[in-house]
Amino acid sequence: MPATALGLLALISLGGSAPAQAKKVSTLYVSPDGNDLLNGTSPGKAMRSPQRAIQAVLGMGGTHKVVFLPGVYRLTEPIEIKGANLDLILEGKEGAILTGLQEVKGTWDSKRVFSAEINPSPEAINFTEIFVDGERRLRPRLPKNDYFHIDKRLDPLPENSGKGSDGYMFQPGSFRKDWYDLDAIEVYNWLEWSIVRAQIKELDMDRRQVRFKQPTGINDMWARYREGYRYFLENVREAQTEGEFYADRKEGRLTYVGLRSENNRAKVEIPVLEKLLVITSDPGKARTSQVTVKGLTFEGTKFAVRGPQRFMYQAEADLTGALQIERSKEITVDDCTFRQTGGHAIRLTQGVENSTVSNCVMSDLGGGGIYLGEMERFEDDRRSGNCVIADNAMIGLGRLHPAAVGIWVGQNPNNVIRGNWIEDGYYTGISVGWSWGYGPSGSRDNVIENNTMSRLGHRVMSDMGGIYTLSPSPGTVIRGNRINDVQGYSYGGWGIYPDEGSSEMLIEKNVVWNTRSEGFHVHYGKNNTVRNNVFAYGLETQVRRSRGEDHLSFTFSNNIVEFKSGQLFGLEYQGKTGDNVQFKKNLYWQPGGAPFKLGPFSWEEWRSKGQDEGTILADPEFRNPKIGDFRPRNSKALKAIEFEMFERLGPEKRPDKLPKSVPNTFPIPKEFKPAVWG
Repeated sequence: MPATALGLLALISLGGSAPAQAKKVSTLYVSPDGNDLLNGTSPGKAMRSPQRAIQAVLGMGGTHKVVFLPGVYRLTEPIEIKGANLDLILEGKEGAILTGLQEVKGTWDSKRVFSAEINPSPEAINFTEIFVDGERRLRPRLPKNDYFHIDKRLDPLPENSGKGSDGYMFQPGSFRKDWYDLDAIEVYNWLEWSIVRAQIKELDMDRRQVRFKQPTGINDMWARYREGYRYFLENVREAQTEGEFYADRKEGRLTYVGLRSENNRAKVEIPVLEKLLVITSDPGKARTSQVTVKGLTFEGTKFAVRGPQRFMYQAEADLTGALQIERSKEITVDDCTFRQTGGHAIRLTQGVENSTVSNCVMSDLGGGGIYLGEMERFEDDRRSGNCVIADNAMIGLGRLHPAAVGIWVGQNPNNVIRGNWIEDGYYTGISVGWSWGYGPSGSRDNVIENNTMSRLGHRVMSDMGGIYTLSPSPGTVIRGNRINDVQGYSYGGWGIYPDEGSSEMLIEKNVVWNTRSEGFHVHYGKNNTVRNNVFAYGLETQVRRSRGEDHLSFTFSNNIVEFKSGQLFGLEYQGKTGDNVQFKKNLYWQPGGAPFKLGPFSWEEWRSKGQDEGTILADPEFRNPKIGDFRPRNSKALKAIEFEMFERLGPEKRPDKLPKSVPNTFPIPKEFKPAVWG
């Protein structure tokens, strides 16, 4: 961990100064094989219930500690912690696992079909996944490894006018009216940067029209079902094949068709909890404080289906976490493992301050990794901020909710996001800020530094970035990040993406390469500084601003831009020379020295506008871009543009603690469909 993060951890745990003498530590032990009739004072006398042990240890003096001995703790309700100045440590020994999975006892037949009786109540059958020998399995889908496409948009029914879309003309053969339990089927409707999970209200097979039980609720054009948009169906009993399960609400029976590699000894588990550990406080009371969670593994939470529709319009920002922290301060989460979640791994909501999440490993996540704060702006004790998210590693994001991101920070100030590794998600890596346009914003003075993001998008979602920002963000710094292989579906696989109103930020010493769209793209904003970065190998273009305004959008200086295809600039930079953009002292290079366009301009026309004074066209001579080594060797060129070398230019070793891969849960589209607007 960087020294600055260690220093902050020390300040949090010690209150800013070393104690005069060591505190007394009151320790209790818990074990899945323990007994709550024992006192828990030694491993041989371990208690069984973590909740009972926590309540007991808090009644003792000094520092309070609960040690989780190795084993699987199958929880039937979340562990909850409340109380100010607790001085409490939850410490997991290696192999201590908190799980929300419960094993289902059933039978296997000779055709590898598992069958078990289950509770038929809607509250019990609201899960969307099971786990077989520790691997995620999903409900039956149509089509199996592809998508259907909307044939034609429909105006909403009169009762839904102005409330968004409620249906469309479907592709021939994609719906049937005689399917079993039509009400249990969910239709996944893909917009550009979000999806709508909708239940069927009615089908008109003659006109090939489907209507849903609820409209999207947003009437903006981006939230409408449109011609060419994708959809697939899930939980169709007639479509069940190998590796899929079906939970029959009418019969109260779970069936699973096993893979050829599985046998009648495979263990089948159902997630029953959305949260495993909750650190919270009662509204109006002192915030819970001074809690450390370290060394624990969190495994197997569920996403519960509720209501006729789920539509979170961006980033799945409302999902819960396996570890949920709210109305708390001075909380430390360190060296924990999160896997096989239905929602996010960690969710820090309202009123979380002066807290740290560090050195955690996260994989196979239904939602995202670490979410901090809220979409709403608060200026009272409900505001979260002054937190550190450092040196975490995650892979396999959005396996149930593809629009989820690695690290998300809402309208919250003074946070440090440093040294995290984010790999393999369907959407953005790091997202900071929430308000649109130039209105009031709670996002400011955040540091996004030395993070690594790779293999994002997979052409499943659109309008994404390795790093994505929203709203005026004065004092925010984006520095030293490495971003590669960001691939959008119809548009927008960007590297660094300041979206609507992103302003007053410093973007420096980042390395971005192999993006579907530009390495740097700003929608619109004010007074951003982009300097001393490397942007390489955008497939379409390299640098872009979508909206020109009557103020300075950004300055772009001392950067190296190398590209093999497309243009240098995405759109024309309008306005008087230097009024709304400033380019100077950059290095541009297309291998072989081929001439290139800057939007509609030739190089000479662009220079005649007073832009790119001091800029040169020269080969930076990167050492080895194929392995991510962007250290330039052309010292003469570097000196000419005053480029400052920095450590993150060189290749980086992948964390050993990460799994090699996580299976995909959404098909990689076989086609390219450009965005449809208007």
